[in-house]
Amino acid sequence: MKFEDLKFKDDKDNLPVVRALVDFDKFHLSIIKRTNVPNDWYEAAILDAKNDKFLNLPGINEVNDVIPHLTPNKVTALINKLKGFTGNEPKQVKKIK
Repeated sequence: MKFEDLKFKDDKDNLPVVRALVDFDKFHLSIIKRTNVPNDWYEAAILDAKNDKFLNLPGINEVNDVIPHLTPNKVTALINKLKGFTGNEPKQVKKIK
């Protein structure tokens, strides 16, 4: 899966962001883009798929819950890192809670 495959959705609470959620079985990768700032950066967070709590994974996001300033290429690289870490094919979650 690449950045170009993601389908971003408006926030259900009408926050100024668009979101995509990628499932790796035990983990979810939440990707957002703020729509009220003039930049092309995305932010991501790794979540526990059972309870949506933020996770820090070795070699991926050891220090911060949120991974800021991501370009589309860096989002694709992050998806590939999580695919290698989990051994699972990423699938986009169609319904975001």
